[in-house]
Amino acid sequence: MTVPELYKYIDNRIPSSLSLDRDNDGLMCCPDPGRAVKNILCVLDITPDAVDYAAGHNFDVIVSHHPLIFKPLSAILSPKLIKLIKNDIAVMSFHTRFDIVNGGINDFIASMLNLCNIETFAEGAGRIGTLEEPVLFDSFGAHLKNILAADRISAVCARQTVHKIAVVTGSGGEFIPEAISRGSDTFISGECGYHRLLDAKEAGINTFEAGHFFTERYAAVQIRDIIIEAGITAEVFEQNEILLF
Repeated sequence: MTVPELYKYIDNRIPSSLSLDRDNDGLMCCPDPGRAVKNILCVLDITPDAVDYAAGHNFDVIVSHHPLIFKPLSAILSPKLIKLIKNDIAVMSFHTRFDIVNGGINDFIASMLNLCNIETFAEGAGRIGTLEEPVLFDSFGAHLKNILAADRISAVCARQTVHKIAVVTGSGGEFIPEAISRGSDTFISGECGYHRLLDAKEAGINTFEAGHFFTERYAAVQIRDIIIEAGITAEVFEQNEILLF
């Protein structure tokens, strides 16, 4: 399988038609289109350390959730971009389309929470569902921190129980008003922002800010599993660049 053939295979599973207009993902770097793909590195973010690891261990392709290039470049000066090209390492990214696609990262988190009656919202990127029974706010917060293996979670308590939950992995604070309008009593995202958290409490919705990395870390694992189904070796490289003290 060549690099373009690999991209076509994953694109069939996570179609570009789902990507939001403001997004930039897809095949982002392809120094050698004819290169046979044998080893693939799956990551959340294409950090310099991830590129060093790929180059040092003879990976042909890096597949990421977050795009390698999000905004237009006026020049190629980044050491990691230059290293990718010099080492003939292709890069493909599957961003908002993987938030939206059935079975993607938001569905994964919803399943970890055992949500029922799941619906889409937030431009299709989020999920709303209910727990079988309401649980206490403190107990739910501890459970959420545990399943995400998060170092810490910021939260505001607007009511003592959690039942109908809206989830937007990554940065989703802008969708709190929509979650409220859809009857959610609890909202979960990776990033919300200090003032949005305060506003959410005033508006009567429990809100958990669990960290961008921690709500999306499993995307690399999910994409790896899709690739393995094609019979290609794939490995996950996980690194959280954001340190907590």
